[in-house]
Order: sequence, then structure tokens, then C-alpha cells
Amino acid sequence: MSVPLVIFHPMDPRGAKVGGAEIFVRGLIRHAPADFDVELVGISASGPARGDMRLTEGNTPFRFQPLARVADENRKELVPLSLRYVAALWPLHRRFAHQVLFFNRIEPLLAFRRHANPKLVALHNDVRRQIDSGPGEVLWSRFPRLYFAMENRCLPTADLVLSESRATVDDCRRRFPALRDRIELFPTWFDPELFSPSSDTRADEKQRLARQHPGLRANGDWILYTGRFQAQKAPIRMLEAFALVHRQRSNAMLVLSGEGNLKPEMLRKAEELGLRNHVAFLDSVPRTGLPPFYRAADAFLLASDYEGMPISILEALACGLPVASTPVGEVPALVIPGTTGEIAANCSAEALAGALDRILSHRGTYFSAACAKSVRAFTPGAVLQPLYGRIRSLAGKMR
Repeated sequence: MSVPLVIFHPMDPRGAKVGGAEIFVRGLIRHAPADFDVELVGISASGPARGDMRLTEGNTPFRFQPLARVADENRKELVPLSLRYVAALWPLHRRFAHQVLFFNRIEPLLAFRRHANPKLVALHNDVRRQIDSGPGEVLWSRFPRLYFAMENRCLPTADLVLSESRATVDDCRRRFPALRDRIELFPTWFDPELFSPSSDTRADEKQRLARQHPGLRANGDWILYTGRFQAQKAPIRMLEAFALVHRQRSNAMLVLSGEGNLKPEMLRKAEELGLRNHVAFLDSVPRTGLPPFYRAADAFLLASDYEGMPISILEALACGLPVASTPVGEVPALVIPGTTGEIAANCSAEALAGALDRILSHRGTYFSAACAKSVRAFTPGAVLQPLYGRIRSLAGKMR
């Protein structure tokens, strides 16, 4: 018998949303076993906002039902997408009576609290730090009591609570001791078929990319960032850190692939810092096009205020690229100072620039093979197969 799985997340699988949560959903579908019958309930950014569709992710067929239409998935609006999504989902919740339900955000679980269906929920990021960091891009950071009240109502109804953040797992277990056995650390993963070291030199990779992208120079150091241009990622701090490095390395270039609300501010900041000719803003590169950039760059840069386990870090390391990062989330557990990268002492531009400088000054220390070896445990087979087993077991209890 098939295993019926419905995934709830406000995304369009046909679109170009930049973010780890979306990569998570795509991977969950792509690697699903053949006996899984998968449906994604999302939103539309590239077509009709209603109607069931038949799509494929990799070689995996799945049904897709969009509930609402958005103009740009990568831009935050006044009314958060997560709330608009729940409002559109609520009238339909009775339709899902005989499936295992997977919530890639907690908000949609509100509509299913009283359902008897087996339910799994993923809590991405270091939630406590995200909420308690003060008013920011995340709606709940402005209403922390409301967020934790929602958790109090929703989490006890879930059969399994997953997070890639040890801090989130520990915090939830402390606040919900009766649920301790249902709250688990669940790491992210990378696709080893896409992300691996190259047999070519970084110089060769740079030459090829520079021919394809006129804004890139083939000479000098490349510092790479891929991801969202949103407040969590602190892209202004990233520019400030690069400006400090650039004072000593005039041939260095910051290569940025992403989209988000802060892109106009980043463009202004780059101009203000005199970096216009040294910062390359690429159009958002699809994931299949990212490996050459990881293989060409000399360091990957993450300036975030908070994280869970960023997929971009796994991808960079898998391609042999050392990482310079703020001390956030699970990054210190992934990046080994002096071997696979450097962790800044704090979340300042100065500390981040120091971490970058150590990598660029001693690049012979950070071997490509060591970087790739450090993430071998985070492949889909190692990470996802146990989860599919749990989902299959929960589906069996419905029969």
C-alpha cells in the first residue's frame, strides 16, 4: 500500500524562491521512496492560484495544490505570507482526512490541531534567538508572547517535532518535558550528485565563470555568498566585513547570488563603501548552477544573526570551499577552525573580516578534501531515510 504524505509550505515548486526551507521541501519530495504518494499544498508565484497539478521533482511525481497567488516569493510584504497561507488553508482542512501531514512551518498546524491525522512539524532556525532578538523581519519577533502561545497550542498535537537547531530542540524539550521523546534533532543535507570538489583548479573555474558573467574578474580572491538578502542574513554586515578585507586585498571581489528586500539597500551601501566595482550582484543562480561558483571561490561568507544548520554551508564545504561565519546555529559544529574554515569571535563586521583574513592568508591550510570529508554524514540517504521510515510507521497506524 502507498504511504500518503501531504506537505504544507507556502512555496511554489515551479518558482525561484531562495531559501533553505524551500530546498528542504524539494529534497523531501525528490528523495521520497517509490511507495510514497506525495502532495504539496503551497502557493503560486508563476501561474493559476487554484487547481490540482501533476508535477515532478527530479524523478518523483507529486500533486501540487496552490492556495494563493503572490507576485514575488523573495520579497516580504506587509501581511506575512505565512498568515495569508493559513487563511487560505483553513476552509480546506477537512479535506485531508487519511494522510500523514508534514508542516514545514508551525503556523499551518493551527488549522489541524484537532485532526487525528499523524502530524510532523519542522521548526527551522534557532527559534528562541529569532524571536527574542527584537522586532525584525520575522512577524513573531514583534509578538513573542503570541508566538509561544501558538507553540503551546500546536506542538502537543504533533507526533514528531523536528529541528536542525540544537538550541531549538533543547528549548522545546525544556518547555515541553512531556513531549521530550517527540522532539528530535534533524540535520539538513546536501545533494552529493550536485555538490562535490572539482578536479580543475580554482583559477580554471574562475576563468570559465568570468567568460559567462561580465561582472566577474578572473583574477584575485573571490568571496562568495548565496542566499536571501533579508535581515536575518545581515547582508550589510557582510559588505562592511568585505570592505575591511578589501583594504588589504584590493584585488578581492565579493560575489553575491540571491534576492530579497534588502538588495536596494545593499547596492547603496556598496556604493557608499566605494565597492561598486568589487561587488558582483548576480541574478539569483539556480541551485544546479551553484557548484561552479563554490569551486571557483576562495572563501564562503555567512554573516547571519541567527541560523539553524544552513544548507549553503554544507554545499560550500561539499565543494571543498572553506567557510568564514558568525558563531550561529550549528555552524560551529560544522566548521573546524584551521581546517575547514573560521568562526568569527562575535557577530561584528570586524570579527568576520578577521575570520576571512585568516582563511585568505593561510589558504594552504584549508584543504578541499578535508572540507568535503567533513560533511559526508549529511547526504539524503543518511538523513532522510530514517525520516521516511518514521512517516511509513505513522501511516501504518491509520490502517
